This record gives sequence, structure tokens and C-alpha cells, in this order.
Amino acid sequence: MEVITRADFDATEAADPYYRHRWPYLRQAAAWARELAPRCAIELGPYRLPILPEADTMDRCSHPRPPTILHDAMIAPWPIQDRAYDLFIALQVWEHLGSSQAAAFREVQRVARAAILSFPYRWNCPDRPDHHGIDEARIAEWTCHKPPAEVVHAGSRVLYRWDFTARR
Repeated sequence: MEVITRADFDATEAADPYYRHRWPYLRQAAAWARELAPRCAIELGPYRLPILPEADTMDRCSHPRPPTILHDAMIAPWPIQDRAYDLFIALQVWEHLGSSQAAAFREVQRVARAAILSFPYRWNCPDRPDHHGIDEARIAEWTCHKPPAEVVHAGSRVLYRWDFTARR
């Protein structure tokens, strides 16, 4: 599967200010996706720019682009078969899952062989409780204390990568 390029990002950023300053963590997610070389992948809530443009997408709404799977990730089980995907990606989405993060992560482990998630890291924004004070302990709770294969800090965001096929 093809991975987004810097040119893809630049074009999207020029058209949508939402993407301003997002290249550092998107670049890392793209590098991991390229390294993992999935044959099939799914991305949760990619908004306008999926890391893998040919991947399936899942979202609870069809704006701004219709997802492959129209489903709210807070509702388990997801309408996806076990191990249907080589890779699951969710960037800056997990904090929006209400109190369903752990249940959603169990679904990720069920449907994918590997995962890449990014989180707003230690943001100080008390007016946005879904983004405020997310640290390692909170991420561990959200991800069922499953140790990641790798963690990379990219500015004010942190990326985690898991391999669910590896024996630990």
C-alpha cells in the first residue's frame, strides 16, 4: 500500500489549516506504516488525509469523506472480522472515544495484527478535558496496559506502535 508523502501533506495543509504543524507526527506514522508494509489496513477517523490512502476507513459520520465502514468506534463489537487487517491506525482520535478507549483497544487487538496510535501528550487545556493531561498512565489505561513495541515523541504528540503477533 502506498503511504502519504510530504507533497500530499503540503497540499492538504494548504487547503485546510487544521493540518498546520501536524507533519512531525504524521511523518512518523507514515514511516512506521511504510516499514510494516501492510497488505490491508484500516484507519479510524482520518478526516481528510489517511496515512494509507488505499486503506479502509472507519468513522461515525461521512464528513468530509465517506468511510468504508460507517460505525462509531465507541460501540463494540465492531462490524469487522477477527484479524481482518494487517494494520490499524488512529491518529489524534483516541481521546475522543468518551470512556470507551479500553473497549476500543480490545477491538483493535481483535481486528488487526499491528497498530499505530497517536495522542495529544500532556496538553494543558482544562477547557478541553478530552485533550487535557494525557500522559503515559492514562494511555496505559486506554490501551489495556499492553506494552507497545515502540514509542516516539513528536512535539506535543506521542505515537505508540504495537505488534499483536509478537510473543511477550
